[in-house]
Amino acid sequence: MPPKHKGAFPHLQRKRTEKKQKKIHRKAYLYNPYYNQFINIYLMQIQLVSTGKKRFLPLLLLADEQESMIDRYLERGDLYVMYDELLTEPIAVAVVTDEGKGIRELKNLAVAPHWQRKGYGRQMVEYLCQRYQNVCHTLTVGTGDSRMTISFYQSCGFVYSHTVPDFFTLHYDHPIVEDGKVLKDMYYFSRTLTQTNETNG
Repeated sequence: MPPKHKGAFPHLQRKRTEKKQKKIHRKAYLYNPYYNQFINIYLMQIQLVSTGKKRFLPLLLLADEQESMIDRYLERGDLYVMYDELLTEPIAVAVVTDEGKGIRELKNLAVAPHWQRKGYGRQMVEYLCQRYQNVCHTLTVGTGDSRMTISFYQSCGFVYSHTVPDFFTLHYDHPIVEDGKVLKDMYYFSRTLTQTNETNG
């Protein structure tokens, strides 16, 4: 049998090259900020949940650690759950509320610990922006004075809007600590979506 040499099976090399390119492109969509608007939403399954919302409380508490505060917006808001490709495990959750006058607010966004830092939080944000772009003109989000969280939302296209003083000290029954800092004020950021005629949606 003649020895195998480089280039003997060009069709196999071509398949390996195509597979490698697809893998690179997939990572680019998920992690490169220049491709945010083209993220492949189909990689994971995102579902709107209308009943039994409290079963996702463990995930919701990762972003808002007081259950009574979650109760204020969970039932009136839209709950979205991201599952893995086999629909066996919830990866992330998000709650969006209607604040009137064409404004929706992202009240809660949480990613399961072992799924964090893999682009799924950003993927959820982009999904929500696409979903609501024909319903409202602005998506807002409030957060404490956490450099990591603020940087995340800014990288997702949100810009600073305003501050609500003493929000955490007035509304929570215990100190909320993030990044080693006791949170006090709520900082609001907003992202403009496609303008529509349904400004009251």
